[in-house]
Order: sequence, then C-alpha cells, then structure tokens
Amino acid sequence: MPDHPVSVLAPALGKLAAPPTARPWEAIRLTLLDTLVQTSAGGGMTQAQCTAAWTAAAAELATVVHADARRAIETAALHSRYPTRQLAPLLPDAEQHDILLQRLLAAAIPLERLATAPDTEATQRARGAALETAWEAAVGIAHQETMRWRGIAARVAAWRRPWLPVLVVSGVVIALTMLVAAWFGGQIDAPEWFTPIAVWFWGLPWL
Repeated sequence: MPDHPVSVLAPALGKLAAPPTARPWEAIRLTLLDTLVQTSAGGGMTQAQCTAAWTAAAAELATVVHADARRAIETAALHSRYPTRQLAPLLPDAEQHDILLQRLLAAAIPLERLATAPDTEATQRARGAALETAWEAAVGIAHQETMRWRGIAARVAAWRRPWLPVLVVSGVVIALTMLVAAWFGGQIDAPEWFTPIAVWFWGLPWL
C-alpha cells in the first residue's frame, strides 16, 4: 500500500503537518496542508504551487484576524454605547488589511529564495521547511495583530460617556424652564417680547 500523502510530506513540513490542535487559526493551517497534499499527489511541491498555496493561506489569515478584530470592537462598542461616529476610524480598513497581508506574505521570503533552485527532492524538502517556518512566523504576526486590536477593543469597552456636558445642558434646561414658569406665573417681570406669548398661553381654552 502506498504511503499516505501526509505521511510522505510530514518530514519536510514538520509542525505544519501536525494533527489538529487547539491553537488559533488551525482551520487555515489545515487548509494549507490539504492544498500541499493535493499538490504533492499531483507530482510534487513545485515553487508555483507552494507560492499559490501560501498566498491563499496568508490572505485568509489576514481576513480572519481583521474580521475577529472588527467583531470584538463592535461588541465592545455595543457594551459601552460608544459613539457610532467615533467608532468607524477605530475599525480595521482596507489599507490596514493590505499592510497585514504584506507582512504575512513576507513571512515566506525563505520560500521565495528557492525560486531558482532546481526542482529536486532536496529542493522540495527545503520548500516544505520554508513553509513550516513561514507559518510559525505568520502565526506570530497574527497574534501580535490580534493583541493590538484587543487593546483597542478593551479601551472601547471601558469608555464612559462624559457626564459634565450632560449636566451642564440639563442645568441650563432646568434653569430656563424655571425662569419661563416664573414669567408665566408673574413671580418675575417678563421681558416685553414675552408678553404676547403669555397672553396667548393664558388665553388657551383648556386653561
């Protein structure tokens, strides 16, 4: 019976070919592994196939990290009632996504260095090792990025609406209400411009 493709690749891919664990982003690693297995079954891990597999994994990882970040910040904002207009600049945007993606793609620089190497068994093992190293580096980058966004989410969750402006506005409204009531009741002489209003008010049929 021929060896299973994973068992054939395992020595070259190292931890990248490990069974599923509880580590973050395992689904992406397993998808990457599955792509490499299919590639190997088709005749070996060529440079183009490895690069394509890594590009897809990096793009998915960047998307997942920022989707989780957006969800965490929006949940925190809902909890603290953070102002919607102030929330938008705190969320991941296209530019930040592109920056993260480029950092993740750069983690595979050791793989790029094999682009001109002859397509031998030794080169394929080197590609597998490069991909293993790239994945570990990408996980580290994703973790750092996640921690940064969690810090922003924590600040949003801890936000409290400033009460001083509310108190000032409430005080002004209460003061004006009492003043107008005093004008209507005659406790305080009203200004001339208020007289027509008072006459209209006291002339209402329901009073």
